[in-house]
Amino acid sequence: MSSSLIQQQLIGICPDNHQHGAPEGQLTTAEKFIYGSIATLIVCLCAVFGIVVLLCTACTSAYQNVIQFFVSLAVGSLTGDAVLHLIPQFLGLHSHGDSHNAHNHEEEDRSHIWKLLAVLGGLYAFFLLEKIFGLFMKPEEDGDEGHGHCDHGLSLQNFHEEQKKRKQLQQSESQADLVNPDAELQRSAPPVRSRELRMIPYMITIGDAIHNFADGLAMGAAFSTSWKTGLATTLAVLCHELPHELGDFAALLHAGLSVRMALLLNFGSALTSFLGLYIALSIAADEAIQQWIFTVATGLFLYVALVDMLPAMMNVKDRRPWLMFILHNLGLLIGWAILLLLSIFEDDIAV
Repeated sequence: MSSSLIQQQLIGICPDNHQHGAPEGQLTTAEKFIYGSIATLIVCLCAVFGIVVLLCTACTSAYQNVIQFFVSLAVGSLTGDAVLHLIPQFLGLHSHGDSHNAHNHEEEDRSHIWKLLAVLGGLYAFFLLEKIFGLFMKPEEDGDEGHGHCDHGLSLQNFHEEQKKRKQLQQSESQADLVNPDAELQRSAPPVRSRELRMIPYMITIGDAIHNFADGLAMGAAFSTSWKTGLATTLAVLCHELPHELGDFAALLHAGLSVRMALLLNFGSALTSFLGLYIALSIAADEAIQQWIFTVATGLFLYVALVDMLPAMMNVKDRRPWLMFILHNLGLLIGWAILLLLSIFEDDIAV
């Protein structure tokens, strides 16, 4: 009897206690805080780096193309992480079993991925349909009306145009000063900002701080599950934070703030992501808490992608619409492809 039990243990027939151990890829407490802090710091620094690039390239022709590519990449990564990764996590559809039984249940375990991928396929089909119709129809002159939410793509486009006009104005004023040295004294004082315009920086900063806090919660819960889930969520947060922070920065400048003050407020609001990260790492040891955080993060990611970012793609105006169409499709497909590969092969990745 004992020899047969030993043989069964060696060939893996009998279920062993190792299945009840720690899931594959789970980090220690110290590793959760270290990896989570590094990932959050990278997200914050990339946003600041993007703002510096924005200031240096605001008057170049490549500016609009780069921004729109990152916006579409953000939509792809956010919806991909929400649908392919977070929803299976809090519904318990992710299989983290051992590799010995992988061949027997591989197709069954991954069937939910293909069904959820069809959700993204439906989203992509209607996106293609509307974009193709827009390419062959004349754009309306009043196309910007009816969009009351903060359109980050529109803010960046307005910032681009304002920078070009400001540069042209400075050149014309410098030429006027050469002709008339007293021209600078004759210029009127800058107009007084309205109360609504003065409130915009506070509203943007508070909203951005809450948004970054929620991102930190999602990343903390993700790293509490495993480093693979943390990597996927960090990628989604990183892709959408860059255009999101650039849009907020452009809106702050449009409200009349100096570059230094806008940078300070932008970076200060980004630090709230660390607060959300550490709170989630402290309370997300329980799997039930992780799942509830993932449900809220799914709603956040889908809202930002479909309400905030997608309109910025649909309403953008460019002299080369086919190039914009290609960039948008590249960003979406790359974002979805990365998250799809992570969902399929996450159990095969080892470090």
